Amino acid sequence: MAEARAAAKAPMDGVRDWYDGVTFREAIAAGLFDTDSCMALGISMDGFEVGRQRGCEGWPIVATVISVNLGERVNNVAQIIPVVTPGPRQPVDVESFLHPIAEELDEMAKGIDGIKVAGRDSTSTLHAYALQFTTDMPGGDKLLNAKGHNGQCPGRFREFFGVRVKKRHYYPTVDPFPPKRMRFSIQRFATRLRTAHSIAKDAEEGEAARREGKSIAAVDALAIKSGIKGYSLFLSPSPEDRLRYPNRGYFSKIGPAALPYDTMHLVLSNVTQRLWALFSGEFGVIGTTPEPYILPRTTVTAIGREIEAGRATEPSTQARSIRDINVHYRSYKASDWMFFLLSVGEVVLGNRLPEEVLVAFMYLCKAARQMFRPSGLSKVELTTVESHIKKICRASTSKSTLGVLSASMYAAMCLSPC
Repeated sequence: MAEARAAAKAPMDGVRDWYDGVTFREAIAAGLFDTDSCMALGISMDGFEVGRQRGCEGWPIVATVISVNLGERVNNVAQIIPVVTPGPRQPVDVESFLHPIAEELDEMAKGIDGIKVAGRDSTSTLHAYALQFTTDMPGGDKLLNAKGHNGQCPGRFREFFGVRVKKRHYYPTVDPFPPKRMRFSIQRFATRLRTAHSIAKDAEEGEAARREGKSIAAVDALAIKSGIKGYSLFLSPSPEDRLRYPNRGYFSKIGPAALPYDTMHLVLSNVTQRLWALFSGEFGVIGTTPEPYILPRTTVTAIGREIEAGRATEPSTQARSIRDINVHYRSYKASDWMFFLLSVGEVVLGNRLPEEVLVAFMYLCKAARQMFRPSGLSKVELTTVESHIKKICRASTSKSTLGVLSASMYAAMCLSPC
């Protein structure tokens, strides 16, 4: 912790570990972690199925002590499992399992006296703060009690509103309806950032409508518009929960950064999969005529066969990612999409897509090569990643390339902070 506090006070030069992030630096500035006997925690949750088909589903919730050296974080002593939900399906009310955790976090934020620390003669007061909750995108929406991609304003970090067309929300840079105003700029991001205060305000509006006895449709309409369905135990607690856990006010200082997007699922399982759905024609025709980026069925079939033909030449650990994408793309995992993005995609698509579409795809490949690697990123490399993401966003909104993208892909690319 002493090393982390020192690093947080030095000028920022890239991201190598948790203590390089803005979240920890702002926590230091807010007066948290004011001694070396403070602890930083990361809490993660996700679902798993016991059995290959229709197995019992449980959600383990794991607290990790991240204020220890990297090699020690994966040891049992730094991994605490407070809860595993019992199943048989995912929990309907996640917060009912989180209240005991909230109670302990409240106690640790207040401070525990009389702790003996190795190498010190006197006792110390231990404080512990949870810096972030690591989940996939649906899990994060559950914790925030957000509407998610079904909302008109789905982003956790920016107040950006979509345009509803039939049953979906789209996010064009220019409003498709008269007077066709510019909605936002990819380069400047002239949209307001969400804060803990603004999220709490949206949550209170929904809860107030519920208390007033308004119809379910009216309450749901508010949630769709704001993207927030109601109170959240950690991000926008109810008045009762604020009184129950008075020492957890530091979450309001961290704000939505306590629920960051999962980059792996965001880019690989969401964006890359949607791109393939567009290229292969599985997504369907967006405009009045087939777009030039939609490949003929014969080409898609040939690409699948070419990928599968390479299975015999690869180690068994990689062979799973080299299946016929035309047949199996719906069951591709994040690791499979990463292999496609970094090794396969540019080869099989190189001479088959229109030039401007291939250039847009390569921006994503170049950004992924920087993001998905074990080492950290320097300030220059972070700027390069951001530049590539902005370029694919700009290219993806051009009428001459990918046209109007689906809400899930476009919101993922444009609403999450780089």
